[in-house]
Amino acid sequence: MTETGEQLRRPDGLLPGWSRPPARPIVEIPSARPGFGQAIGAVANWLIFERRLILIVPFAMIAGMAIWASAGSDPYLPVWTGALVVSLAFLWVARGHSAMFVLSTVVTSMLSGFVAVGTHAVLFGTHMLSRPVVLELTGTVKSMISQSEGESRFVLEEIGGLDGNLPEALTGVRTVRIYARRAPPLAAGDRIEGRFRFYPIPGPATPGGYDSQFQSYFDGIGAYGTALGEIGRTEGASSQWPAATVFSQWRAGIGARIRQVTSGEARDVLLALVIGDQSQISEDLRSDMAGSGLAHVLAISGLHLTLVAGGAFAAIRMALALGHQLTLRLDVKRIGAIGGLLVALIYLGLSGASVSAIRASLMLSLVFVAVLVGRRAITLRNVALAAIFVLLTDPASLFRPSFQLSFAAVVALVAVFETFRTGKTGSNGLIARVWRYAAGIALTSLIAGLATAVFAGFHFQNAAPFGVLANMLALPIVGFLILPAAFLGLLAMPFGLDGPLFTASSLGIDWMLAIARFVAGLEPAGWRSPIYTPAALLIVTAGLALLVLIRSRWRLLPAAACVPLVLLFGTIGPPDILVSNSTSAVAVRDGGQYALISGRPGSFVTDAWQQAYGVNVGNMGSHQPCDPLGCVATIGERTLNVAKSYDAFSEDCAPGSIVVSGLYAPVWCGQRGATVIDRQVLDRSGVQALRVAGDHTAIEAAIPNPERAFRP
Repeated sequence: MTETGEQLRRPDGLLPGWSRPPARPIVEIPSARPGFGQAIGAVANWLIFERRLILIVPFAMIAGMAIWASAGSDPYLPVWTGALVVSLAFLWVARGHSAMFVLSTVVTSMLSGFVAVGTHAVLFGTHMLSRPVVLELTGTVKSMISQSEGESRFVLEEIGGLDGNLPEALTGVRTVRIYARRAPPLAAGDRIEGRFRFYPIPGPATPGGYDSQFQSYFDGIGAYGTALGEIGRTEGASSQWPAATVFSQWRAGIGARIRQVTSGEARDVLLALVIGDQSQISEDLRSDMAGSGLAHVLAISGLHLTLVAGGAFAAIRMALALGHQLTLRLDVKRIGAIGGLLVALIYLGLSGASVSAIRASLMLSLVFVAVLVGRRAITLRNVALAAIFVLLTDPASLFRPSFQLSFAAVVALVAVFETFRTGKTGSNGLIARVWRYAAGIALTSLIAGLATAVFAGFHFQNAAPFGVLANMLALPIVGFLILPAAFLGLLAMPFGLDGPLFTASSLGIDWMLAIARFVAGLEPAGWRSPIYTPAALLIVTAGLALLVLIRSRWRLLPAAACVPLVLLFGTIGPPDILVSNSTSAVAVRDGGQYALISGRPGSFVTDAWQQAYGVNVGNMGSHQPCDPLGCVATIGERTLNVAKSYDAFSEDCAPGSIVVSGLYAPVWCGQRGATVIDRQVLDRSGVQALRVAGDHTAIEAAIPNPERAFRP
């Protein structure tokens, strides 16, 4: 009888003549030293073989970019590029040692972020206008920000003087942002000419506030301008891509049609949802939406693209599934994914391709690609890959609130749902489905709200304490009425059947705004978000990093620890003295409000102070201590002197006093022991915030790095 293969098999499980190939791990790891070295090796091994190392990369890149932005002067890019090359070489050499491989990955990622943002600044940065200029020029409309009967806002490129010359101040400026009251209907690619007044882009109104100079520099905008008189169109070749011109024309036509068939606040919100035009939304409406936690609905982002593209995916799949023969011959799920991806790209173009919409489209594209290749769509690795791509292609987006909010929300949502994923759906009855939908909205709103609370408080001084309630009430209206009706209205527009659909969408918007105002009114009197410092952002970012690295439910522990850490080390009280960059406003904190000893309430800078610190800014009253030479106020044990004349310095520059002046103070004033904030300091460092504690005065400048290229 012939022996079978099972009888001939050796004890080690192999047939005679066969040998098992030696195991060769991707990273060969030598035995770790006992103690601390052993712990480091164990952590490195776990990161590598549990495939968590990729999750560290975006956080390390963020650290490198933050170091670049906080530098006092522009880093010399060739040196750092050389350091990145050396780090990449060392990464290759260290692939056989787990701890060194992980360390090299972190260092390389940090250098990649540092070099990426520096390279982006060189390639897309611009010269910044440093003084006002008035001239006649011609240029090409790069993009339309907003356009209505009364006013237009647009970005102008390829600018040149009508006489063929530009003043030296504008030489090197790539693009300018224009505001015009009288302008013909414009579209991207139009050549125009006119007389304009240009002025430097203002700096932050508060230390740590929104930095329009930084953001404009990376957008290529080197100056703001106002049209003086009418603007005329001229003949000239357009440098716009054909697709950009087509989408611009589509957006203009859609906007005109929406204005024709809708009205009021619903029209303004519908323009924001469909074509991304938020210019008509009033500040009161924005405040109500922010106070209720619904401000994210106004910006085209993941919510809108998911509902539109996801709805298209489901509709295409369901329509194809109605035919039995089609389901046998075609993969309807993959076809639906392709259709959803195309719809997402079209919606991205119509919405104006904002940064938040581009990021959401990228993440949604990864989801659809995962469907096409048969992989799990929503994972932390996909989130990490999307973040890496965005940080490399648009590193300046890291410093925008939209990226920070969306990144924090998505990371927290995916991590938490990954932790508690059970795979059980329970009953499929109507009541059970409605319950799961409501619970999903509530849980999603709670997680996203907690993850973004510090970022929202830091940038917008808003925490929306009843945001979960507002989202539970409003998101079903957004998902089932507002966006579907608006999308169907776009499809019906060529046939002239869009009016009723846009009207239905406007009705849903009215309901949503009523909910927003109701929830915003529930906010307790005197409630305000704490004043967060950059340390709070560092603490929350570290908590998010641990949240994605730890796989078990223990990942929630460091996230929960962020709350006491932020309250202890990441918050601060309002400053004692605020000085505008032109001394047009000088405010002193008096109990629960600021009293102006110079300037008037209601100006741009005082409104910004009031919003940033949540403290009312008003006049000092009839007892204002001023004379023709200046003003005097007492702060604790210190004296604040606002000098309006050179004759005042001899008396104001007393030892221990604080001297504020729009003039250039004499050198001996500071040598006497006075704290001096004069024209030179204000021109270089912008708005000043002072905190007085006994004999010590801490000064925070709105512009801590005046030597950087993105400063005028």
